[in-house]
Amino acid sequence: MYYMGFYHLFYQYNPLGPTWGRIVWGHAVSTDLIHWQHLEIALDADHWYDEKGVWSGSGSFLEDGTPVLIYTGWSNTSTQTQNMALPADKTDPLLRQWVKVSITLGHFLVFFSSSSFPLKVVSRYMF
Repeated sequence: MYYMGFYHLFYQYNPLGPTWGRIVWGHAVSTDLIHWQHLEIALDADHWYDEKGVWSGSGSFLEDGTPVLIYTGWSNTSTQTQNMALPADKTDPLLRQWVKVSITLGHFLVFFSSSSFPLKVVSRYMF
């Protein structure tokens, strides 16, 4: 994702070590795609709908240019949930803080595979 002069890389990460466990989204930024600055965790497993992990997802933009992260959470009942996060401060070019929101994914189509976790493709409606 490119936003306000920075490339943003989001990646699955276990802050407790290179093992299966607490999966969150790490975040790094770059101005040249060569030198990267690692930032705080972008999406933590901290709500009922993603407390067992923040899994695959995508970054995109809303119609007004607001960055958005769409991701699969693994809930406290071991079910998949589709979730959305918006920047806490759209004027921060580093997008250091994200706020998970409880709204319908009405602006996006999400396609699933039949496996236990979805192969996710997020695209805008074009009607």
